[in-house]
Amino acid sequence: MRRQLIPHVLFGVWFAATAIALVGPVAEWAGARIEPYVLGLPFSLAWSACWALGMFVALALYYRATDGGRA
Repeated sequence: MRRQLIPHVLFGVWFAATAIALVGPVAEWAGARIEPYVLGLPFSLAWSACWALGMFVALALYYRATDGGRA
């Protein structure tokens, strides 16, 4: 039972961290600037893109850690 709960808790923590990083005072403090450029993108766009990529990876890992599409 406890082992089945771990992926849910970890994904919930990651989701909360992503939401906090993209909304609210953290986004204004850390991600609301133009320079430096990251791979040709303004930092504010790269900030959002990196968090979105991180969420994609987290969802893929969560999918594999849970039933993985097996019913």
